[in-house]
Amino acid sequence: MANRSKQAFIPWSICIILGSFILFTLMTWLVVKPGEAENQALKALGGLEVKEAIEAPDFTIQTPDGKALHLKDYQGKAILLNFWATWCGPCAKELPKMAKLYEQYKEKGFVLIGVSLDFGGPEVVKAFLEEHQLNFPVGIDLEKEAVKAYGVRGLPTSYFINPQGKVVGWLTGERDWESETAHQLIKSLLDQNPKG
Repeated sequence: MANRSKQAFIPWSICIILGSFILFTLMTWLVVKPGEAENQALKALGGLEVKEAIEAPDFTIQTPDGKALHLKDYQGKAILLNFWATWCGPCAKELPKMAKLYEQYKEKGFVLIGVSLDFGGPEVVKAFLEEHQLNFPVGIDLEKEAVKAYGVRGLPTSYFINPQGKVVGWLTGERDWESETAHQLIKSLLDQNPKG
């Protein structure tokens, strides 16, 4: 009789151990680790994550008003760095939607920085910004300093920089910045802010 109890106990023990292992494995897969939320949202938008976050290259470019715009001045903020031009149709379509994101999250530590690749001079960029009622930091990269530093190959191109100043992902082409996925991406970048 004791032998029969031991024989029944062993299969149940194995089932409990295997069940615990399977449960642990499933829970590990379902829990989103720090940094994975923006990776998931970035992939959903069709963007690319970087294998290892790299220090965002700093640059200095001129605003349409002739002032200096330094990327380092936005240190500690979640940054959407967008390369665009007034002659770029997809850029003109997505910039107003990006500006809405900026307005919604700027008080929480998010900043949209536009890098214009226009050669027509500041007046062309200024007129475009006024026409589309865009009110976020914009600089003109006449010397291609920022373009070279980020390896931009097409427009529009956007880079995502976390509050620690690391590039965590990028994408090329127009996106739906009003989508829930875009909001999730910005929120996940803001969640990395050590200041809360």
